[in-house]
Amino acid sequence: MANAPQNDARSGGAKPITQSRRPNKKCLCRNATVMIGVAILLVLCVHWHLAINHMRDLPSHHDLFRASFSSSRSSSTSSSPRQKEQASIGYPSRDSSKTEEGGVTPYITSDICGECFRSLFDTRQCYTIMARDVKKLGLTLSKAAEKLGHESKNCQMCHPQHCWDHYFNNTNANTNSTQQQQPNYYGSGHKSKYWRFDTASPKFTNPITLTLPSIPDELRMPPSRFHDIGAYFTEKFEFATKFNKSMDYLVEYNPGIVAIPTNMKPNLPTEATYLLSLRVTPANNCFSTKVYEKLPQTVWDAVYYTSTNHLGLALLDENYQMLPGYDVVIELDVPLDLKRSTDSKAGDSVSPTFMDYRIFLLNDRIYLHANADTVVVSPLSLRAKGYGDYVEHTTNTDHCAFVAEEAGGNGSWDKPCLLHNLYGGTGLQVTLLRQFNTVWSGGSNGKNYALFAVPDATDPGGNAPDSIYAEIDIFPHRIQRILPDEHDRISKGDVFGLIWKKGTKKRRNFKIDRVNMRQVREVGNATKSEDVLPPRSFWTVDAHEDWFPGEPVFKESAHG
Repeated sequence: MANAPQNDARSGGAKPITQSRRPNKKCLCRNATVMIGVAILLVLCVHWHLAINHMRDLPSHHDLFRASFSSSRSSSTSSSPRQKEQASIGYPSRDSSKTEEGGVTPYITSDICGECFRSLFDTRQCYTIMARDVKKLGLTLSKAAEKLGHESKNCQMCHPQHCWDHYFNNTNANTNSTQQQQPNYYGSGHKSKYWRFDTASPKFTNPITLTLPSIPDELRMPPSRFHDIGAYFTEKFEFATKFNKSMDYLVEYNPGIVAIPTNMKPNLPTEATYLLSLRVTPANNCFSTKVYEKLPQTVWDAVYYTSTNHLGLALLDENYQMLPGYDVVIELDVPLDLKRSTDSKAGDSVSPTFMDYRIFLLNDRIYLHANADTVVVSPLSLRAKGYGDYVEHTTNTDHCAFVAEEAGGNGSWDKPCLLHNLYGGTGLQVTLLRQFNTVWSGGSNGKNYALFAVPDATDPGGNAPDSIYAEIDIFPHRIQRILPDEHDRISKGDVFGLIWKKGTKKRRNFKIDRVNMRQVREVGNATKSEDVLPPRSFWTVDAHEDWFPGEPVFKESAHG
């Protein structure tokens, strides 16, 4: 083919081609110029892409509202399955364009602004109504927020556009007069920002996870079943149903800790510095939500609602290490003859008498706080085998089961008794100093009160015991001064009046009423805050000094 004739337009004849053409110098220069131009164009495109995808998210320090939002657009073109799932249901998701050193995202983003989460529908949080619509109507959380914000005046801030208008397009707001109204929320590419707990929380200096060695191994969930824990729960339920037993596994959580008072130390090991409390029960929410949602209703009920709720206690040293041989699991309701009986009312056989144990150090005494119908309290004392007056005390003090039996149906007694260690042996002996008293200050729905003590204002010399208060409400904030070791006896009719809910049966036969009739004595009236919510600055967790150069981190009007 190299010698094939070719037409020559200039000569009209054919000339044989015997060699290739020589390179044209002008053509080479032209090609090089084109290649350099393309390279420059590519560099400019890359820089333009970076500027659009990264710089457009940086807030202006003159624009407070925009800085409290995060661009929903990311420099990443792909999302993990988990991120896609979160986006599809409307839950807050991480903004991958904002990362700290090491690639940890400092906040999550959501269409729903913080004012929505702080608003009340009636006595209920707006979020509760949204969650209901998500479950019953199959809406995403974002759509449920729009629906509620449109339908409810109290919850109007749940609608993203309403929140945007309130903070950004509010002409009455105290903003720069030159600031122009900004575009519609939808399509703006910005969402509310919320600090992640592990970013905003105080830094942990000595973290430790504690479990109770006294719990038998056969009552532990085997790690080999974590991957199919739903099947494990079902198996345990079937076994419990067949043999009429409780779910036969235990987990511990809800830790509390107090320093051991000086007056108890002679009866304890020298290393004992703190007392740890834990709730020990089969009831748990330790795994992913999907695990529990897939459980049959009967299994779900058995996992969440169980009468087995024990108290776990342990001695710790100054480094928060557990002292071997000094941890116990205590059963309270059976020895005190307070367990709900199966003939009280249908379904009550699985309702716990006590749950959510907490301990407080008040006036050099350790108080046990538990949730029953409402909050009950009683002081404790501790002794360890081989120390102090252990032998004398355990010999001369009756067990609580005997004291409760002696009290009979009255169920009221005010002398010390020894609590029964279900697990852990006799290394640590715990004494309940009297029957529980009930704090009725917060009504029948009270739970998880914070108990605290302050110096007695009427004693300038500082010789009187501290005044003890119960924090019974947060929104609005209410505290009540109480005398936890003193009680006024009220009637069963009074208890019924405090607890009965309209529409329920007008009868009641619970042993816990023996405790409910011992009403903690109150001093004066409850102190109530004037504001339903704390100042906005308390909620301002979405502002960061890097986003507001030269300005305070937290601001009165910041959003989210």
